[in-house]
Amino acid sequence: MRVFKKLTINEEVLECHPFKSESSMQAFLIENENVLSLDNEIYNNAEIKAAELHIKAGRKSRQTDGRADIIAKYESNYAGVFELKKGELCDNALKQLFDYLKEKNTIQKKCWTEEEGNPEGWVGVLVGTSISTALKKQICDGVCLETEGITIPIAAITMQRYKSNNGNIYITTDCVFNIDSSTKNYDKYVFDGNFRDPLGKGKLVLAVIKKYVADHPEITFSELTDKFPAKLHNQNENNPTFIIAAQAQKKYEETGQKYKRHFIGPDQTIKLSDCLIAVNNQWGENIGNFIEWVNSEYDYKIKKI
Repeated sequence: MRVFKKLTINEEVLECHPFKSESSMQAFLIENENVLSLDNEIYNNAEIKAAELHIKAGRKSRQTDGRADIIAKYESNYAGVFELKKGELCDNALKQLFDYLKEKNTIQKKCWTEEEGNPEGWVGVLVGTSISTALKKQICDGVCLETEGITIPIAAITMQRYKSNNGNIYITTDCVFNIDSSTKNYDKYVFDGNFRDPLGKGKLVLAVIKKYVADHPEITFSELTDKFPAKLHNQNENNPTFIIAAQAQKKYEETGQKYKRHFIGPDQTIKLSDCLIAVNNQWGENIGNFIEWVNSEYDYKIKKI
């Protein structure tokens, strides 16, 4: 039996145009990091840390070295390990992904800086052109890897490529993920009574500083630094709570637009009376320092949920 699929978009006729290799899939993902997002809150705004990362003895099930296809960091400082397959995802791909996830300490040492601290959590992601019914059921049921006392959830992304009669290329993606299996230890916060929009750690800091500046529109960079000192984020004053937006943009560009350490989006930067600033988005256990400071110094309400 042959299944024939044809799509039409705005009078363009689209026909299947499969990826020729895993490397072509990988190249597409590297150029389109947004495809690696699994949701809009925790696993979003992915940054690729490494591709083809060599891991000594990484395939323990085969007693060989291995290469993890993609290592990514999400805005929430969660780490993603990606295994790509040109074709259908099945149980063998899951076993290979498990091998790499068991080497998370090696991955962390190679890809995370001391400045970033430890990842808040991990997720394993399979990427293919389709997924077997059995594997899809496992992921929907919340399949996870238990290793070294932590639980690592598993997700899958399927990608289909199409070419139109006008020569345009279109990619469609579907994500299979039991999000409930991934968020057991993920802290979120309600700020200023907004229960409809709970925030992750970085977004909480951004919201607090935005509100403080809105309440004090004439504040300068120096004055705001006194109100939210560098020690809230890190005892090292070279890694403060916020910096000049132009400096944050420069750091981003110097890394080849791979490592975004600050909120630099047009709706994320904050205008002070004398400059534009970008808030640090690298928050983990140090969020406790920030919340304690805000609760003691200002009349703001932060509730952990």
